[in-house]
Amino acid sequence: MSCNLKKDASLLFDALTTSGLTAIVFIKSDASPIVKVTAATFNGTDVTVDAASKITLPASKKGTNVLNPTIEGAQAGDDIQLMEDCGDGKSSFLKKKRAGPAPGGADPVMGFRIHASSV
Repeated sequence: MSCNLKKDASLLFDALTTSGLTAIVFIKSDASPIVKVTAATFNGTDVTVDAASKITLPASKKGTNVLNPTIEGAQAGDDIQLMEDCGDGKSSFLKKKRAGPAPGGADPVMGFRIHASSV
C-alpha cells in the first residue's frame, strides 16, 4: 500500500488526493499520547474505526470531502495530527490542528477537508 493523500502546501485544504482513491488515516498527538478516535463520518456517512483507532476512508469523490472524527483523550489546546497509514510501518503527516473546548464534557469532533481532483 502507498500513500494516497498528500499535504496541501497552499493550506487551503487539510489534505489532497485524486478522486476514486481510498486511504487509511489516524490521529496522533504529542501533547496527549492516549488520544484516539471513537467514531467518524466521511461526507456525512459513518465509517469504520478499528481497534487501533484507524479510519478506513471510502473512495474520495471529486471536490471537497469532509472527515469528522470524534476524538477522545485530548484536552483543549492539545495538538491533533492527521496522519495516513501508508503500509509497511510508514505513515505520512498531513495536517495539525488544536483541539477546542467541548462543552458539557463531550468528546470533541474535529473536521478535516480532503480535496480530490479528477483522475
